[in-house]
Amino acid sequence: MSRLASSLLLSAGLGTRLRPITKTIPKCMLSIDSRPLLAKWIDDIYHFNEKRIVINTHHLAHVVEDYFSSLQSEFPKVELVYEEQLLGTAGTLLAQLERLGNGDTLVAHADNFCTADFGLFIEAHLRRPRHALITMMTFETNRSPEQIGLVETNDSGMLVHIHEKQKIFAGNVANGAIYIFSEEAKERLRTLPFLKKNLEIVDHVLPYFLTEIYCYPCDGELIDIGTKETYFDAQQKFSNKKI
Repeated sequence: MSRLASSLLLSAGLGTRLRPITKTIPKCMLSIDSRPLLAKWIDDIYHFNEKRIVINTHHLAHVVEDYFSSLQSEFPKVELVYEEQLLGTAGTLLAQLERLGNGDTLVAHADNFCTADFGLFIEAHLRRPRHALITMMTFETNRSPEQIGLVETNDSGMLVHIHEKQKIFAGNVANGAIYIFSEEAKERLRTLPFLKKNLEIVDHVLPYFLTEIYCYPCDGELIDIGTKETYFDAQQKFSNKKI
């Protein structure tokens, strides 16, 4: 079985578009078929990790902490890291590089819902073109372009352009916000001249790797649980299904 060195599950979001639901439940703990999103992520990737899975928390962090306190003996590789102030997705990645250790690292928005086979995703990353430093999971979408980040690739599956929430027609393939960063990519991150702490992967990291990102089409379903509509749609679609 192919393995990762570690994973970073981004779980600190405020979930403002899901209020009032997220006033009492952090977005990553919303349930699909009676199972929190974050728990599904742990189940799906745990055995692919050699070292640890880091989960950042902020909004209603105690809910996540209480949930995993009862599972610590079952998942000893899981480590929760509280962010007193939100750092942004890239800011969190930069802050946790040392904790994540050497080797390839999966980075994902754990408040989304995904049914992909992560073993296949890791295998695709290992077989990526030689000059690719990051593998990005993509998926097909019917959402309007100003609501999502559409991507364009060449015939080799390498990223050519990201149209991040722009009112422009660029096909129907979107960034799934699930990445595998190679050790070489992490080394470069350590040297980049970032001037602020609140950083986002799409806006502040991917541009430095634009010609070095291999795109892998999701083999399952990937749903951005960003609004009450998408959340309720996912609940209805996957209720009483084995996921």
